[in-house]
Amino acid sequence: MQTRSSGRAARPVLIGAAGLLVAALVASQFLLPTVLERRIADDLEQFGPRPDVSVSAFPAVKLLFGRADRIEIDAPAARVETSSLLDELSDTGEVDKVDARIGTLQIGLLDLSDVRITKDGDDAGAAATITLSELQAALSQLANLRVVTDAGGNGFVLEGQVTVFGRTVGGRARVRADGGKLVVGLEGLPIGQLTLVDDDRLRVTGVSAREVPGGYRLAIEGVLSRTASGA
Repeated sequence: MQTRSSGRAARPVLIGAAGLLVAALVASQFLLPTVLERRIADDLEQFGPRPDVSVSAFPAVKLLFGRADRIEIDAPAARVETSSLLDELSDTGEVDKVDARIGTLQIGLLDLSDVRITKDGDDAGAAATITLSELQAALSQLANLRVVTDAGGNGFVLEGQVTVFGRTVGGRARVRADGGKLVVGLEGLPIGQLTLVDDDRLRVTGVSAREVPGGYRLAIEGVLSRTASGA
């Protein structure tokens, strides 16, 4: 009798504990993403105006272990170096999908607009629009610059004129992926090949350009290395 009475008395306690647990899980589903959104926005303010950030995770408690289903970022502007951008992408190793939109982005010597950076698993990609005048400013050593978007499926070609030892000659530079790197090969000049991106955290698999109203849409694809990022 005493055991049966104790069991009856314990039921309300167990039901109450279960209710509290459910309430805590429901609350975490709303609170944890908000906390992480604020933290990410704080971290990204070093690159420009504060962005809008949205975090999705179910169940939300996995955010406590650095995991998330999706992160969306919408920033009006930013200024970064290539290494800083790779740092941020590497930190998303346990995030399934990332979709970042940036109105204007200054990266190195390039001024880009309508930038979109995506990550799906380990696959990463970026696309941006640049005007011919901005590209010419970044490549000031080339005069009369022209972009050849149809370059045989292997990157794209920049054509222009360069002055070497006081003599102006025509030159072609092919931007392409080569062995996991982003390189530019200078055709007809003794300089050879220059490496634009060579980082263990990203293996570049493709690069392209297409003409759009007002300029060119540049795109790059690659695979992130979990080992290099410490994931």
